[in-house]
Amino acid sequence: MLKPSIGNKAIDKHLTTDTPVATEENTQTEQPATVQETPQENTQKEATQQQEATETEQQINAE
Repeated sequence: MLKPSIGNKAIDKHLTTDTPVATEENTQTEQPATVQETPQENTQKEATQQQEATETEQQINAE
């Protein structure tokens, strides 16, 4: 009978370590906890950003 090489021993040791087992419970992807924005909210954000940019421009021009 052939002696197992060091590589096989390393593989055997790896296989016998306590490795977490994938189950249906821990493999389900978690849904990100984000709220979907409505188009109206996006428009409001854009309007606010536009207003802030205009105010900044006016301050620069005033100086």
